[in-house]
Amino acid sequence: MGNAIRWVRWSSICLILFAIASPIPAQNSPARAPVSQSVLVVLPPYAGRRGISLILDGIQGRFAQLAGERISVTVESVSLSALDKPDLERLELERFREEYGDKHFDLIMVVGAPGLRFVNKLRDNLWSGVPLVFSGIDRTTYEHERQFRGTTGVFAEFDWIGDVQLAKRLFPETRHIALASGASSFDRILTARLGEIVREQSPAIDFIDLSGHTFEQQVSLAAKLPPDTVLILGSVLADAAGRPISQGPNGFRGLIARSANAPLFHSDVLGYRAGGLGGSLVDYETVGREAADLGVSILNGTTPPDAPPTAAHPYQTRLDWRELKRWGVPISRVPAGVTIDNRPATLWQEHRDAVLLVAGAILLQSLVIGVLLYERRRRRLAQFELGERLRFETLLSHVTASFASMSGADQEKAILICLQQVRDFFGADRASVWVYSEAPGVFMRSYVWPHAGTGIQAVEFAAGFRHTILRLMGGDEVYFSNLAEMALLEDAEAFRREDVRSFLAIPLRENKTVVGALSIASVEKETNWPREIVYRLRTVADLLGSALARGRAEKGLHESELLMGSILASIRSSVAVVDCDGVIIEVNQKWNNFGADNGSQAESRIGIGVNYLDVCRQASTNDREARRAFDGISSVLSGAREIFELEYPCPTPEEHKWFRMTVDRLNRPQGGAVISHLDVTERKKTELDRTRALDEIAHMNRVASMGHMAASLAHELAQPLAAILMNTQAAERFAKAARPNIAEICEALADIREDDRRAGVVLQNIRSIMKKATISAHTLDLNGLVENVAGFVRNDALLRSVQLRIQISPGTLLVRGDDVPLQQVLLNLMNNGMDAMRPLPPAERILTVSTGSEAADNAAWIVVEDEGPGVPEEVRARLFTPFFTTKSEGLGMGLSICRVIMESLGGSVTLEKRAERGAAFRVELRLAATAVEREESRLPIV
Repeated sequence: MGNAIRWVRWSSICLILFAIASPIPAQNSPARAPVSQSVLVVLPPYAGRRGISLILDGIQGRFAQLAGERISVTVESVSLSALDKPDLERLELERFREEYGDKHFDLIMVVGAPGLRFVNKLRDNLWSGVPLVFSGIDRTTYEHERQFRGTTGVFAEFDWIGDVQLAKRLFPETRHIALASGASSFDRILTARLGEIVREQSPAIDFIDLSGHTFEQQVSLAAKLPPDTVLILGSVLADAAGRPISQGPNGFRGLIARSANAPLFHSDVLGYRAGGLGGSLVDYETVGREAADLGVSILNGTTPPDAPPTAAHPYQTRLDWRELKRWGVPISRVPAGVTIDNRPATLWQEHRDAVLLVAGAILLQSLVIGVLLYERRRRRLAQFELGERLRFETLLSHVTASFASMSGADQEKAILICLQQVRDFFGADRASVWVYSEAPGVFMRSYVWPHAGTGIQAVEFAAGFRHTILRLMGGDEVYFSNLAEMALLEDAEAFRREDVRSFLAIPLRENKTVVGALSIASVEKETNWPREIVYRLRTVADLLGSALARGRAEKGLHESELLMGSILASIRSSVAVVDCDGVIIEVNQKWNNFGADNGSQAESRIGIGVNYLDVCRQASTNDREARRAFDGISSVLSGAREIFELEYPCPTPEEHKWFRMTVDRLNRPQGGAVISHLDVTERKKTELDRTRALDEIAHMNRVASMGHMAASLAHELAQPLAAILMNTQAAERFAKAARPNIAEICEALADIREDDRRAGVVLQNIRSIMKKATISAHTLDLNGLVENVAGFVRNDALLRSVQLRIQISPGTLLVRGDDVPLQQVLLNLMNNGMDAMRPLPPAERILTVSTGSEAADNAAWIVVEDEGPGVPEEVRARLFTPFFTTKSEGLGMGLSICRVIMESLGGSVTLEKRAERGAAFRVELRLAATAVEREESRLPIV
């Protein structure tokens, strides 16, 4: 045993030494900043005293910890003889001026009360305005010297209240409290409060003051104190004879601790170290650290120099175990949080290695025994789980086999077999399948075992079970093993009415959607449902949900086939369904009669199994329309477009027929398309008749418009004709001269030719507007068209006192259209605008025509804007309908004809909203770069 203990000890020592010797890697240690601030610390005359040294250690250590080398600290002491003596004080000031007069300090700190007044004078003479921080000064001294400016600090006072309360708690029978302390003025200031506190808190306790005697006399008196006395040691700088306290074991503190016949309480850590019971002790290093914290805060600008002083928190309540035993104080009287020094080590502290070794051996033995018992139990559980797993695998194999061979007619039988096996395996009284019905929040029990008869038992599972259904539809399992767990459910009363003692329900999903639930229930006894049972029933529910989904899919497929056949049979068009290669896989009855309808015998040979693309490809060699049909069907089958439409004529010996072929892509992974042919002969005849009628009306409209422009046209022709007459007369005069001026004659003839061309252009424009012609789209310049129409409308505008503003977009604006109908549309819109401004004063009659393009929409536009009263909101919807007009003399066909013309050119004319008054009509056409000429098509001959 001894060797084992020594081995453990040496091992521990080696580990500790290794840990100490191991280098600790630096963790991002910041580089020290250069010295930027300096602090002067002034000590009192008795700087050699231990308390002052401890305060100084606290100040220097805290500065080094917080600021490192950024702050330099200079320590200086004041001569005792210089205090309160003007001549000596002047010499001391001169000494400081010689040594530190040329040095700047950012902060001055003073330790102790005697030097506070001197340091304040020193600061005013050498470093005016520098903050001053004191430490180790009591509140009474500061109140007496509070006239200092820019001064703050940390008070240091004895915790007399804490000492008195601790003494009364440890010694409840106390009748006397004695004070042993120095007799200097500073000693009396620090100890003056003790007598007052004793009289305030315990008037029945007698206070004995020994401070008026010398240290030797106080030691002698402390040995003769009356019974039930507590002795408190205060500040001891000098005795009544003016002698300073002696340090060391044989000093005043050590002598009185050994001689006193009463428990000795101390006020600071210095006295406690010399002996005695302890007490609420002032820690001088803590006083220094808190003063340094305040100084750093002032240097950083966080605390102002004139901030009120703060009370330090340097107290440590400590007691000596040996003194507690000496005076018979039980541990139960010691307050919580008090530090007890010199307490004897426990068995654990003295023989920790041996205890650890024995405990480790016992723990190792117990661990081995536990592992063996656990292994035995684990094997038994493994055997049991293996048997249960084999049973469950057998159940799954039977259920899977039943569903694998299931057809639509055998679905009910396979599900009932599954429910029987589930009930037997899980030991339940009843197993059921519930299906979510179309009624909201209702489950119907479709299958149950034990089976009570033939056919599906549709029992509603809704009344009282609303929360259970909501949880199942949300995808959660619902289960309880006993009546206590059932009582926690919101539907507990409904389960109680059904005499259910245990219940477990798992949602059935179809493509992640809950469609029902699988449940097992016990009504005879309570059954426990552990998580393993829930997991296994969930596996069965997944198989059952897949089986139900498969049954629904088969039923849906059958119904879909019936529906598809009914739809194809009811469609009026001739319909054929082709696969991705163009092979016909389905047709309707009208497709078979299609050849007879269009007079072609080739269609009767195009049935199921024939490649329709090959038929179109063969016909396209001699027929341009058949090529277009082949390209359109191919683009739909390849996915390049969703739909392709083509209207084509089909002449027969009896009449001229028209058909529309539509190719729609099938939205399925295999691809394919639906091809239909619809007889549109009647509609086409109606459109042709309507087009001819509109052409007649448009021609009449153009003629009527020219009537309004008669004066303007006369003015247009009068100018070039008058110029021709003048140039002819001038040429005659030049020719009759004695010496004909051939150059002048040629110039006159050139002017005649130019004026004749101008007159011809005017007549040509009039003829193009007046003549009757069909619309033929081609490429034209929209800017040029607007300028031409504006040219022969300008004189009419002058006659009507209308200001015409033409805003043409830069460059050439090429569109797809026809000059004559577009001129008619623009002329109609400009005449309407000028008519609308007739009631306005001439200065306000402004007609604006602008052009532009939008590359994003691939379109160009003309906007005609007037300043008239505008179009009322209630007539906007009927503005473009035939025979609707707001003019008293109008026919109501102008805007209707404009819309028909623009639609025939693949464009549009609309009324835009304006923020200001007036109306704005927008004419829009496709740009020539993307415009596609409309071509009539006809069915390829197949």
